[in-house]
Amino acid sequence: MVIIIIAVALLCGCSLFSSPNKKDENEEAKITFFVDGKEYEVVETKEGILSLPTEPSKERYAFGGWFSMENGGGGQLQEGDRISTNTKAYAHWLKIHTVTIDFGGRIAPLYSHAIDGQNFSLGEIITLGYNLEGFYHDAELTSPYQTTQAVYGDITVYGKITPIEYTITYSGLDG
Repeated sequence: MVIIIIAVALLCGCSLFSSPNKKDENEEAKITFFVDGKEYEVVETKEGILSLPTEPSKERYAFGGWFSMENGGGGQLQEGDRISTNTKAYAHWLKIHTVTIDFGGRIAPLYSHAIDGQNFSLGEIITLGYNLEGFYHDAELTSPYQTTQAVYGDITVYGKITPIEYTITYSGLDG
């Protein structure tokens, strides 16, 4: 009798021992992407491989990626990840801060942006008619600004500039 039960189990593809909830590796999974608590897009994997949706945008924020938990927690989902179960993904945002570069009223201020927690590079700034001597944290130009400092809020950086002096010599009215 025991031999008959074993033989029937083998003929039925061992269904007595397999898990009915286990997914086939090639089976599709749905990933639901959320932006600020609202469903943004649902994507199905192709052969278990993830294709990310178009990055969303949000005023005054930079897109920081898709994460398995809200607020950037858990693992970050990447293009090409292998996913075999239905999953939720959440947009993570990085605040963008305004950087004002003040030249003490000698020329108009410049405005740029920096992503929260990242370094801000001043790059090349051209000040026609002036020599640019450096950047400072204060209007008195006593505390040098270090571009290796991370930005965590709107800031003003002060540029020290001095006029370029030219000597012009005239030799008569004929040239």
